[in-house]
Amino acid sequence: MIQRTLTLLIWLMLAHAAMGRDTGYALECLSSDTGDVHLLSFLEDDVNKTARHLQIGDVEYWDQHTWTPDVLTVTSNRQARGDAQPSVVFSVNVNRATLRASLVTGADAEAPTVLQCQRWSPRTRNK
Repeated sequence: MIQRTLTLLIWLMLAHAAMGRDTGYALECLSSDTGDVHLLSFLEDDVNKTARHLQIGDVEYWDQHTWTPDVLTVTSNRQARGDAQPSVVFSVNVNRATLRASLVTGADAEAPTVLQCQRWSPRTRNK
């Protein structure tokens, strides 16, 4: 009986790891100049991480989330196979208190776009 219970508990723990949910949220950011909407997801307060990693052909894409006490920075990166360094597609710095943000694209680094962000659902996602 103990062995069956132990086996069941181990199976449930493994199933939770494979089928579990992440918790967090997204930010919906609106440009006051153009009205464009930008979504930043899947954010977890104070968790520095690489998110949304994918590979299309010979090119890899990923986002990097970096938290400081005052600012969240989301950097979107691109790296082609054979390139020594990734290139930054865009970077967003969000003031954690006011949720005001600045968006800098690789093509227009000298003219950041001002954004106002708000929390946006969902708060959980399936793995």
